[in-house]
Amino acid sequence: MLFFLIQNRGNVSLTAFFAVLLSYGLLVLICLPFHEFSHALTAYCLGDDTAKRQGRLTLHPGAHLDLIGTLMLVLAGIGFAKPVPISPYRFRHRKLGMALTAAAGPLSNLLLAFLSMAVFRVILLFDLPETVLLVCNIIFINILASVNISLAVFNLLPLFPLDGFRIFSLFLPEKWTYQLEKYHQWITYGVLLLVFLGAFDKPMTFIHTQVINFFATILGY
Repeated sequence: MLFFLIQNRGNVSLTAFFAVLLSYGLLVLICLPFHEFSHALTAYCLGDDTAKRQGRLTLHPGAHLDLIGTLMLVLAGIGFAKPVPISPYRFRHRKLGMALTAAAGPLSNLLLAFLSMAVFRVILLFDLPETVLLVCNIIFINILASVNISLAVFNLLPLFPLDGFRIFSLFLPEKWTYQLEKYHQWITYGVLLLVFLGAFDKPMTFIHTQVINFFATILGY
């Protein structure tokens, strides 16, 4: 939210401010939990019921939200929820199961982004006042679609402990994965620092633009 307001400083009316507030509320209460729920559901379908037994196979925000990750989403536009517990040895094919479970999270964000853009495309079919269209554009395009795509792209980076690393590790020797997991806490801090320093801004912006243009083409914008 703060990230969006800073980007648009001086151009945010009271109506737009409340639209931004609503949008980030939806991100926190729906999008972050849906990302983790997708991990849990995929793992369950592949034979691992660890998340289900720990109450994580749910869309309830209270089961998934992480304080630091939520604050990052509000402040920097990129955040996270509590990782879903996974027991890879419950999968029939362990590395493949981990990769598929990891991919489910970013794919859920892309799905939500596409649905957000689809909703706005339907709204455009109606002869609505300009103020209403502005608010809907902020909610469904500028924030819900844009942030969900950013979350998907960020999570697909092949860096530990992101989902992209779990997918990429399908092609890595197990001893490398094991060594990285030993130092997961320090690596996590390093990745968070790089986010705040803007190290991923340019590649993420490029990919983000390609994805949103692709969705717009499909939806006939």
